[in-house]
Amino acid sequence: MTDHKTYTSQEAAYKIAEVAARLKVRDLTKLKLIKLVYIAHGYMLGLHQRALLNDDERIVAWKHGPVIPELYDKLIRFGRNPIKPEDLKLAFDSEVPSIDDKARKVIEFVCKKYRDLTAWELAELTHIESSPWNEIYHGSGPKTIRNPDIQDYYTAIVEYESAANV
Repeated sequence: MTDHKTYTSQEAAYKIAEVAARLKVRDLTKLKLIKLVYIAHGYMLGLHQRALLNDDERIVAWKHGPVIPELYDKLIRFGRNPIKPEDLKLAFDSEVPSIDDKARKVIEFVCKKYRDLTAWELAELTHIESSPWNEIYHGSGPKTIRNPDIQDYYTAIVEYESAANV
């Protein structure tokens, strides 16, 4: 599944923060950014049958929805404060990544689609019935959410959205 370019969660988060700043996405907090990275990964799987995130980026079901622990650990310092792209460059201590056209378009689509939702509204979206998180999280410790489950779920969303626009 990785014969194409994939990205670290930090690279995806940086690009999302960059697009979010340009689109004036409101209140880009740690929680919102993590959810947007997860949703962009899901849409990439659903639209293009390829992952946005590297295979070693584990997505885990926690109490408040899907989380990428490595990204969470890097963003914890921001608490509930809004995050800007320049904040991430310092936090990640890395160069600004370049991304391919499909990844960029998915990130822009996700930022536009979810720009007005709060972090908690995004968390609730990841909790709905039949979502990968809902299927495995039952109040007991973190469990890994597998890419095939995310892909199945987002493929169904993409198909529904496509049919609704016809």
